[in-house]
Amino acid sequence: MNRYVLSGLEFGPVVVERIIGQLDPKKLDTRSAEGRFTPREVAAHLADWEPILMGRIQQSVEQPGSVLATYDDDKSNERKYSESNVTEQLAAFAQRRKATVAYLKNLQRDEWEKSAVHPERGAMTVLEWAAAIMGHDMYHIEQLTAVW
Repeated sequence: MNRYVLSGLEFGPVVVERIIGQLDPKKLDTRSAEGRFTPREVAAHLADWEPILMGRIQQSVEQPGSVLATYDDDKSNERKYSESNVTEQLAAFAQRRKATVAYLKNLQRDEWEKSAVHPERGAMTVLEWAAAIMGHDMYHIEQLTAVW
């Protein structure tokens, strides 16, 4: 597997933690201009979604062709992201991403091409999920830098 994919995944939590660590603590609860998430909520959201994304990768490998479950991302208020402890969420995100990367590192070359079907996006391979996770990281990294 291309080492840049794994490096990109490994660096996601590092970059997020670095950006949040350099923010004025008063900005942890500032919404970006688009109003989506505050930095505190970004940390909780990334920690919350990592096992879901890892599950999609595992299902693609272990049950190729199966249909993936969808999740309502707009229910973050129910998970109380705004009340979360940023330090704990960043640690959870890093730990969970480490598990995702370890799983990916152990895959055989042909397993990266296995896929499962997302009801809204269609069939996605493990490699496509890895790229989607990096894109998800970048989306939220942009939100973090917008409140700097």
